[in-house]
Amino acid sequence: MQGLDASRATVEMHFSGGGKIDAWLELSLDEQYTAPLCNLQFVCAPPRHRVEEYRDELLKGALVTLLINGVSQGGFLIQTVTQRITRDGGVAFAIHCHTQLVTPYQGSA
Repeated sequence: MQGLDASRATVEMHFSGGGKIDAWLELSLDEQYTAPLCNLQFVCAPPRHRVEEYRDELLKGALVTLLINGVSQGGFLIQTVTQRITRDGGVAFAIHCHTQLVTPYQGSA
């Protein structure tokens, strides 16, 4: 694409039901060949009218899909969810995920 900064990417995340996670503030994806579980962490702060939706969808064990520049990076299972009250009285969710391989890895340990 002409005019697109080569150092920028388009990032999309979706709930397992297909809804878009569009209120994310930060994201970190650590992917290494020698560590196939991958580590996806993100923080999102939805507008007040969507807090209940995010709370219902972002549960331990739920699937989150990640696309970068329209290409799927995989499905990630939520491992932990931390809810915080923001300075302006909103709600922020800090999410930690691994790839779906986490289940067999944990089962073999």
